[in-house]
Amino acid sequence: MTRDRRMVTIDKKIAEYRQQHPRATVVKEPPCETCGGSGYHGYGPPDWIKEYCDCPRGQRLKREQEEFEARVRGEVQQARQHLCDIQFSAAGIQERNTGLTVDGLSGETLTGKEAAVYAVQHLRDGQPIPTDAGEFGWAVFHGPVGTGKSAMLSEIAASWIERGRAVVVIQWNWMIASIQATYGQDGDSWVSMLEDIVRADIVLVDDLGDPDSRDRRGNVQPLSPDQRSKLYMIVDRRYGTGKPVVMATNLPRTDFRWLVGTRIYSRLEEAALFVPVNGANLREVKPC
Repeated sequence: MTRDRRMVTIDKKIAEYRQQHPRATVVKEPPCETCGGSGYHGYGPPDWIKEYCDCPRGQRLKREQEEFEARVRGEVQQARQHLCDIQFSAAGIQERNTGLTVDGLSGETLTGKEAAVYAVQHLRDGQPIPTDAGEFGWAVFHGPVGTGKSAMLSEIAASWIERGRAVVVIQWNWMIASIQATYGQDGDSWVSMLEDIVRADIVLVDDLGDPDSRDRRGNVQPLSPDQRSKLYMIVDRRYGTGKPVVMATNLPRTDFRWLVGTRIYSRLEEAALFVPVNGANLREVKPC
């Protein structure tokens, strides 16, 4: 078999290509006299961070470092936001209450809620509420339906979560239903639920008591012995640790005392500030 003379070897093709497309000549610049080609010249006060040279290499390294730090900060912020979202969900904050703040109340919506706003502004910052009778780290918000108590508890919880604290928001009826669902099972799983509540940095109990549940004499239906027992365990254990508890109820203070009983009320009366939340029903206030 004879080879076709028109065929050209690969080496020849490469040589012809290199003649047609010569490589660009790279002119190496002499190294910078200041940094010796490293791009930086030591570390300087006050934070003793790397000082980059003003030469092209130094400025390129500085730009790359700034881009890297910005990317890391963005990733860290995303991770923190993701963690906050998980904690918000785990804490039990209702979605309709996220983003609300007492700082936006004014005029008609603020009237009757001044004491509550004052209390929230301290509690959300992790500070006790200063009063003429002393400072209170616990609070019981009480008032009619729709005046913003749940949103206030959510604002306090959100502020604590953003600071990396362990938060538990209890919807009372849901918690009792969850505990009662464990009855008859092996072990004391409900005890572990209460232990998790006790260990949290702050516990917020919402919707404690039903104003529509009254007997023939008009008295509020008190908590059952089982419910009172669970609530007392939370209050008593939290009272011993000094960690804050914040509650919200639609009942007036006198009815709330009947609801929880003398033993629990006496503890709350000593540790908690009872804060009235009155005024406009925020669910009925229409935006202008």
